[in-house]
Amino acid sequence: MAKKMHLLLPAIGIGIYLCAVDQLLTVATYAKIGSELHALNNTSWLATAYFITLTSFQPLYGKLSDIFGRKECLLFAYTVFALGSLGCGLARTFTQLCLARAVAGIGGGGMNSVVSILMSDIVPLRDRGVWQGYINIIFAAGTSTGAPLGGLLADSVGWRWSFIGQVPL
Repeated sequence: MAKKMHLLLPAIGIGIYLCAVDQLLTVATYAKIGSELHALNNTSWLATAYFITLTSFQPLYGKLSDIFGRKECLLFAYTVFALGSLGCGLARTFTQLCLARAVAGIGGGGMNSVVSILMSDIVPLRDRGVWQGYINIIFAAGTSTGAPLGGLLADSVGWRWSFIGQVPL
């Protein structure tokens, strides 16, 4: 079991890290996005669009992972998140950006919930706390680096790259 988890942890860790980074990445880019897209008064909708879909789709992913399998749902969530992030980077209007954030949230919801389900499937109950702790450390690293990373990217190469840069991962 430990060998299986050592192989699986990097694969699921990247997704959890990106989901956590993406939650705060946008906050640091609000001013640049609002200025460029002429929507300074509406920038809070970027986080709202992401979090509404992220929380709404988590229960759905639980049921879908029972029907279609954990791996398939996790790969689907990664793909949807990547497409949403790409859409954010390529958005030309504020409405397009909000819609792309909602799509990224759909993927993020799957990444969050399916990883927890996968952990409970693979890890025995007596070891679950340790492995969930590793996942929580990865999530905490993502939330703590999200805003500084977003600000750094927005100031150096532009806010669009804070989203496009997540796609290849």
